[in-house]
Amino acid sequence: MNLQEIQADYLILEQELNANNEGFTKPIQRLKTAQTIISKALKIIRSAILEKKFQNIKEEIIFFKEILPKFLSLLYFAKTLRDMETHKPVCSDKDLIIYWEKQLDDLKCFFKNHEEFYIYVRSENTDSDHVYFVRSEIDTLESHCSFHNTIDNRVSTEHSNLVAKIISNDKICEYIKSELSFLNNPIQIPIQEIRASTGNSKLIWTGSKAALAEVLFGLIGLNVFNDGNASNKQVFEEFGLLLHIDLEQHPRMLVDIKGRKTEKPRFVNKIQAVINNLE
Repeated sequence: MNLQEIQADYLILEQELNANNEGFTKPIQRLKTAQTIISKALKIIRSAILEKKFQNIKEEIIFFKEILPKFLSLLYFAKTLRDMETHKPVCSDKDLIIYWEKQLDDLKCFFKNHEEFYIYVRSENTDSDHVYFVRSEIDTLESHCSFHNTIDNRVSTEHSNLVAKIISNDKICEYIKSELSFLNNPIQIPIQEIRASTGNSKLIWTGSKAALAEVLFGLIGLNVFNDGNASNKQVFEEFGLLLHIDLEQHPRMLVDIKGRKTEKPRFVNKIQAVINNLE
């Protein structure tokens, strides 16, 4: 089994998912397509494992402890978040806050129910790896994983799926907290109304929202607005007005940028390349 090739496949998968994220504005559509992309990648891995053998126990442990959970966590994240967004009620901000807090409580229950293993993983322990991450006859993937049509117990262990759930739930917690932050600190005047009264700017942003978010978060981090005293909300409101673009979802954009595993500042890097080539 060539673990380096599989790790390279993971980086390619991330790039596909990042491209997918920029192709959709509605989260449910984006997450549905993401599930399809990830499932295809997992099927390829499944076939590779069934056809090839691990060279030794150490290689098998590395795969089921470190590599496979990264792939599975992407699928867990897309599936779980899509379910949450699909069942999200159309209601007041107050009721939405209650909804997201309930989802957060459910995730906390998961961590509590698996606290011992959670501590094992977070502490980077290795003494029980041969028990947790080596396949055996008693492994039953269905007890922890609802994706057994994509992966089965011949190519996984119960605990590799638990690691994936831990990684996924961490990301979902961040997503929910960003939603709660936005709901608890709403923009009082709809940005469309503000634009109607102050729409004198002739500049229009024609790039992606994610690209503009990279630039603005970078500038905010450098404390160049009001000596560092301007809030994210204030900066994004002002630039939204100036450039005629809706940036109300900037907390979610920050989660997406932080969630990138490779080349977080993609657009900023392009700016740097342009500046380096100036004559």
